[in-house]
Amino acid sequence: MFYCGSSHGRGPRCAGWFADYIAERAAAEGIPESPEVYTLEGGIKGWIAGGPQYTAFVDGFVPDYWKQFDETKALSERGADAPRETVQVVERANGDGDSANKGR
Repeated sequence: MFYCGSSHGRGPRCAGWFADYIAERAAAEGIPESPEVYTLEGGIKGWIAGGPQYTAFVDGFVPDYWKQFDETKALSERGADAPRETVQVVERANGDGDSANKGR
């Protein structure tokens, strides 16, 4: 699992590089399938914006720190009773033989 702040650059790029590497190693060693590599969609900011069901898994979570980011501002402005959007947690980096590093 790879991620960065928003998973728009570093996280997917690193996941793609790693997916390529393990696919090459698996092929070289005759392993039919390589392990799956994932990118956290929306990065850590998206995870935090998902609400309490996600922030409960963040050690030392300090809500006030995260208010500076747009993703979490929008969430706090809706209020606690407003319906939350579903957060897609992962996106495969190496699905269909196509890694996340397209366009590198």
